Amino acid sequence: MIKLIIGLLRFIIRLILLPIVMVLTVINYMFCFVGGIFCFIAGALGLIFIFGGLLMIFTEPHNYTMAWHAVLLGALFGGIPMFLKDFGSAILCDITDVLSRV
Repeated sequence: MIKLIIGLLRFIIRLILLPIVMVLTVINYMFCFVGGIFCFIAGALGLIFIFGGLLMIFTEPHNYTMAWHAVLLGALFGGIPMFLKDFGSAILCDITDVLSRV
């Protein structure tokens, strides 16, 4: 009798959590799409900074400090948005996975 009640409660909880899992999955796909576009734009901007920094090294006047700053800034512009997108997507996937296993 207890197993029947526990099984029924588990079925009801799964039925309640199913729409939440579906919505989180759709939000994750939207987050990945928008994050991919943003990462592409930020990567292009970072590439411009990196190329600008490399050009400062090879052209006159040689401004090594500003070139080093431009390369670091380009790496940050290119890397941080990608990290945030992957980190947020991993968290949403883990939450969805935990809720679907209940």
